[in-house]
Amino acid sequence: MSRVPDQPAVVGACGTRTRATAAASGGAARAGERTARGRRTSRPWATWAFGAAALFVALVPGAPEAVELARGELGRAPWRLVGGHVAHFTREHLVWDLVVLLALGWTCETRWPRRTRALLLGAPLLLSATFLAAHPALANYRGLSGLGSALVLLLATQLHVEGALRRTGPGGRWLAALPLATAVLFLAKAAFEAATGSAVFIEGGFVPVPAVHLAGGALGVLAGLVPGSRSAGERLSSSGPGRAPRRARP
Repeated sequence: MSRVPDQPAVVGACGTRTRATAAASGGAARAGERTARGRRTSRPWATWAFGAAALFVALVPGAPEAVELARGELGRAPWRLVGGHVAHFTREHLVWDLVVLLALGWTCETRWPRRTRALLLGAPLLLSATFLAAHPALANYRGLSGLGSALVLLLATQLHVEGALRRTGPGGRWLAALPLATAVLFLAKAAFEAATGSAVFIEGGFVPVPAVHLAGGALGVLAGLVPGSRSAGERLSSSGPGRAPRRARP
């Protein structure tokens, strides 16, 4: 009988816990909404920077020759290790590379900004090193195709990962399988270029560099697989529409 007076206190404690849990859930939902809004408004500045640099070099007379990756000039002009990626041989070459860069770069950088920016800023030197080592017979290199290849495989890898996380129906299975098909086509393109010495999409009197394309693709896969926190879109989709991310019970 002596425990009866304690009941209101127990009820009051439960009520306090319920309100705190509701407040925490509401706060998590609002935080998720703010994170999602922040992700949607992320600006693809790295993509824009490479695109603007490529346009500038194309419009300034003599600029492509001044910044291209040329073996004999690296001692006096080491910036060519990066500059070669924004120089192009022809207008058609420039247009194809810009279309790929802007479309895939915008898609990837607005969705996965940290991974994409790390890839775009870190890949040029590695791709230039690949060119110098794998194509000793070629004197110079121009083009964004190495970075474009990296973005293709980054997008494919990230979509495959997201599809695997949400594989609960036909949509999830397609999302996981489509990137694999993209990777197969990418490898087939590189194999064709290596075997024939001809580019698939462009004709302009220059030869493709499949080793650079494969290196770019490998960097894209690596950037997509590096462990890290999931994006806001992945967290919201895994918790279901209209619900806050799951939280452990106290």
